[in-house]
Amino acid sequence: METIKLIHSQTRWLILLAGIVAIVMAMISYKKEYNKSENTASLVFMILCDIQLLIGLILFFNSPNGLEAWMSYGFDLVRVAPIRKIALEHVLLMLLAIMVVHVARSRVKRASTDKEKHRITLRNFILALILILAGIPWDRLKF
Repeated sequence: METIKLIHSQTRWLILLAGIVAIVMAMISYKKEYNKSENTASLVFMILCDIQLLIGLILFFNSPNGLEAWMSYGFDLVRVAPIRKIALEHVLLMLLAIMVVHVARSRVKRASTDKEKHRITLRNFILALILILAGIPWDRLKF
C-alpha cells in the first residue's frame, strides 16, 4: 500500500504540470486556431486525472483513511479534522475537479469557434486546478 500511496502522491506533480501546460497553451494561442497540440495537452491532463482517480480509489477502498474511516466514524467523521480532510474533503474536491475537466473536454468538442474552445479550456481548467490545489492535503505530503 505504501508504494501505491507514493505513486499517488508523486503523480500529482505530473497532473499540476499538465494542467498548467494546457492552460498556458490556451492563453498563448487565445486568438489563434485551436490546434492539435492544445487538444493533446488537454487530453493528457484528463488522462492523468483519470489515472490518479483510479489510484485514489484503490487507496480509498484499502486505506484506514478511506472507506474504513467512513465505516468507523460514520457521520461523526465531519468532527475529526485530520481524517475528514482525507476521507471527505480530498475525495470530494478531486472528484469535482475531474468532473470539471471531463465536462470541459466535452464542451470543447461541441464548441463552434476556436475562441470559444480556448475560453472553455481556460475557465474550466483553471477551476479544476484550483479545486485540485485546494484538495491536496499539503500537511501530509512527503516530498
